[in-house]
Amino acid sequence: HPNAPNVHQSGLSLVQAPKTGSDRANPVKMLRTISQILLLQELDIMRKVLSEAEFATWAEAFLPDLHHQKLSLEPGQVKDRSDGHLVHLDGVNFSRAWCLYPLKDNNNAYNLATEHLDYSLSKITDGDYAGQHWLGSFALYAFKTKSEASR
Repeated sequence: HPNAPNVHQSGLSLVQAPKTGSDRANPVKMLRTISQILLLQELDIMRKVLSEAEFATWAEAFLPDLHHQKLSLEPGQVKDRSDGHLVHLDGVNFSRAWCLYPLKDNNNAYNLATEHLDYSLSKITDGDYAGQHWLGSFALYAFKTKSEASR
């Protein structure tokens, strides 16, 4: 693909378009593991480097449940807000939102993004330094992508 060399040269080795083989039809359950959090980030990167038509074809093969508006993805839930590791789940929720909001004509993506944003938004002002000092910037970026997607 003509965009792949430019992206590849930038050092983003995850991004080679379009993907085949093990990169197709990623199961939703994989999104729950730390190593697979990057799936939605990869989706977002590919949206930025492919044409709209190329992205639609690639995305359908990459995450067919999302394409067919059947993706089910629960927000990450933090059981101990003082745990500096667990509060990263709020950051994951915000990053999922900013990856999903820009997907055009996909109510499933929009609803999932809103669910993730809303779930963690009320929790970032709890007064605990573990998350409060950085989660605001993630929330703002999610709001930015939501605003840009609605234009």
